[in-house]
Amino acid sequence: MRVLCLIEKVEGNQITLYNPETQNNITLSVPDDEIYIYESALKEAEDESLFVDGFNEPALALVYYDTETENISFEGE
Repeated sequence: MRVLCLIEKVEGNQITLYNPETQNNITLSVPDDEIYIYESALKEAEDESLFVDGFNEPALALVYYDTETENISFEGE
């Protein structure tokens, strides 16, 4: 099952996702050659939030997490 999650943080090769449906955090190891993808997505979301008037919370990047395969993707297919 795929669930929509927010990227909360990226540290080293660890990514922490937040599942708003269950209100739980999920921490996963990501291969070193893929971690930049999630760092970039989080940075882009933070940068874009600066252009929204009245928005004073940091933006979080959205990803889909497959609970069966434990894979992360940007597409909900």
